[in-house]
Amino acid sequence: MSTLKSLPAMPVAPAGAHQPTLRPVLRTDQVLALTGTSRTTLARWIRAGLFPKPMKLGPRLNGWRFDDLQAWCAARMSGKEGV
Repeated sequence: MSTLKSLPAMPVAPAGAHQPTLRPVLRTDQVLALTGTSRTTLARWIRAGLFPKPMKLGPRLNGWRFDDLQAWCAARMSGKEGV
């Protein structure tokens, strides 16, 4: 039996209704590559309030919303401190 067949059908929103947009979530290694920092520096920035806090995706799994990181980058480039 296929797993897909056992899942319930997703409801379809009426035409013109607001459709939620999925936003990408970056994992720690991706954030480290994006920022060019080490895990230690990233942890320091988070503790100091200089970088967005991650969201918990699981017991040992963190992730950052791409939109939050874009806002952080924009703030850094405009000379603002903090998140």
